[in-house]
Amino acid sequence: MTAPDESSAARDNQGALGLEVWAPGPLGFTDVTEPTSHPEPSETHALMTHAAPVERREAPRPRTLDRYVKDPALSPDGRLLACVVVEQDRFPFALQMPLDDDGVPIVGEEREVRLPVEGGVRRVLYSPDGHWLACEVAPDGGDREQIWFVTSDPDDANSYTVDLAAYETVELVSWDDDFVAVSVFDREGTVEGRLFNPVTGETRVVDRRTGGALTHSRGNVSLFRVGSRGNRELLAIDDGGTWRPLMPVDNGSTTDRGFVTFDGDRPSFIVRSDHSAERFRLLRLTPTEHAHDVEVLLEREDADVEEFAVSLDGSVAAVLWNDEGWCDLQIVDLTGGRARVVDLPELPSLIATTPSLTEDGSLLALTVAGPEFPPTVVVYDVAARRWVGDEFRAVATAVDDAVSDAVGESVAENRPREGGSDDETAGHAATGDDVGASGADALADEDDLDTMSPARPTDERGRPVLSAWGEADIIPELLRYEARDGMRLSGWLYRAVGPAPSEPAPTIVYFHGGPEGQARPHYHNVLRKLAASGYSVFQPNVRGSAGRGRRFSQADDRYGRFAAIDDAEDTLDHLIDAGITRDGQAVIMGRSYGGYLVHASLTRHAGRWAGGIAACGMSDLETFYRDTDPWIASAAMPKYGDPKLDRHLLAQASPLRQFSRVDVPVMFIHGQLDSNVPVSEAYQAMGVLASRGVPTEMLLFPDEGHEFERLNNRWDMEQRVLAFCERIFGE
Repeated sequence: MTAPDESSAARDNQGALGLEVWAPGPLGFTDVTEPTSHPEPSETHALMTHAAPVERREAPRPRTLDRYVKDPALSPDGRLLACVVVEQDRFPFALQMPLDDDGVPIVGEEREVRLPVEGGVRRVLYSPDGHWLACEVAPDGGDREQIWFVTSDPDDANSYTVDLAAYETVELVSWDDDFVAVSVFDREGTVEGRLFNPVTGETRVVDRRTGGALTHSRGNVSLFRVGSRGNRELLAIDDGGTWRPLMPVDNGSTTDRGFVTFDGDRPSFIVRSDHSAERFRLLRLTPTEHAHDVEVLLEREDADVEEFAVSLDGSVAAVLWNDEGWCDLQIVDLTGGRARVVDLPELPSLIATTPSLTEDGSLLALTVAGPEFPPTVVVYDVAARRWVGDEFRAVATAVDDAVSDAVGESVAENRPREGGSDDETAGHAATGDDVGASGADALADEDDLDTMSPARPTDERGRPVLSAWGEADIIPELLRYEARDGMRLSGWLYRAVGPAPSEPAPTIVYFHGGPEGQARPHYHNVLRKLAASGYSVFQPNVRGSAGRGRRFSQADDRYGRFAAIDDAEDTLDHLIDAGITRDGQAVIMGRSYGGYLVHASLTRHAGRWAGGIAACGMSDLETFYRDTDPWIASAAMPKYGDPKLDRHLLAQASPLRQFSRVDVPVMFIHGQLDSNVPVSEAYQAMGVLASRGVPTEMLLFPDEGHEFERLNNRWDMEQRVLAFCERIFGE
């Protein structure tokens, strides 16, 4: 792990490298309607540059948002909803609001959850009796987390925590009656699954293993995940500590998420798994004397189960499917020992995440988002088969969302009449049952369907592309192309706003993290700003990405890394051949593993890119293994290689060894508190480039970890990235 003084030493050495450093200072935001120029260096967190000052045209600050909401949690009785709120100039915080009998948030009665710790709230979860709300919090915005508890009584200002000072970090998992289940990580990388009672302080150890995590616990039965990325399985553990695997060995499969359910006193497990399959399926496993019976509940040949939630009474599941980046929602009846898809609600936006159900499954809350539709929380009445409230953004409106002038049509008004997606999705249910009433059927008699504006833009599946800023200008296009070895690749294109679609434009190619992450038509303020400013943005899913099945996601493992790096150049060639951009008119950008691809492609494909933007990316795999958290290192070994057994592979795949080939400007973006990919990875890369006089600059956030959460930081990032691209392209 990185010692605190290592980063300090790296900063102290900047003077020897000739780097000019400005001290951190306030960001100084103005009203969204006022014009502003790019911040001077003294107004940014930290700036290190070798580039000559560039005159920038003054432009009005675009319409932006001051708040969005995400990651909902419904109380078991459906009377309360909590979520995470992200605002300007502060860390994300938890908000609780009461719901009326129809599930609509009651405006004016929301309650901010105040905690005696400065930091971002990452997740919230109600206890089965609805009395407690557990909050996962990252002090100071870093990657180390704590668990805090408050009661759901809005008049109770007290908060409580469990002493976990002996551990490095903790993750909130689930509630098990009066106990909250957590995974705690020690300094050596050992993980304990623990149950805590916030009232009595009683604690129980469920299991202790290296490279694992508790995933669910209920009724003194737990699911514990073991194994590294790309080779994970679940163990069932009873209250006596006896464990056994859910399924036999299937090397290369992933069984990583599960819920414990009960039929009387008999437990069963509903899990997401690609065991014995190419795609992630929904399975139910029932214990027998020596093993578990396996039943396939849902599967599709063209899509993966991405996320799912099961009601506490085990009667209803909400399943989110990933169809090469698009999202589908199914409501599943689990009663009677079978699984029936009973509803296919049309989603309010292109992407949905973080489902939460009430105890009886009568209400569902989701986070929805799109390219120009920032995350917001919506509520679906499962029993009535309709979205609650009169607007898409019912919850955002209830908390006085700052983008109140956004278009707020009802869900019915935005449903397309045609497109066939409901019937197509119904046909993929593994049970073969007909859908009792699809989301479209349930609304078929509503006159609003006929009043939908024909001008409302839609994606290629016919689904509405909404914008919080009025008309949607950034319409996602899914492009498919081939790598040099015939591997089929794909990616999402956002064409530059302004130029004709047939006109090549300067392009930013943005690589996701992971490696097994996935580019999807989600909200990303920086990429949206670039597209709105006249740059095309392309988000590839190169080999190793999720959403295309098991073999594709493992195609970059270990020695496949070099083919994945070459996918970056093949992506660029495709964009040039398709007339989307020109040779010499593309910047490579990425975050986390995507930042590593920036470094790797700049060296392996020297001369092809006009510049690079690397956010929290590894520059040397050996130093990454040395300095990252031990649980991150153990999980990474199947992907990149073992630092002992594959030392030569790691050396060959480490871009830092070849940085002498880089001669184009590079921008680095990093969180000072990042313990996943320590900031030393950026400093050492900058040092090599600076010693050769290559233009470099860094945007360093002292109050962020591996994820960039604060809206003021994200706005600062969009302005700095835009300025960098304008310098690259001479604008």
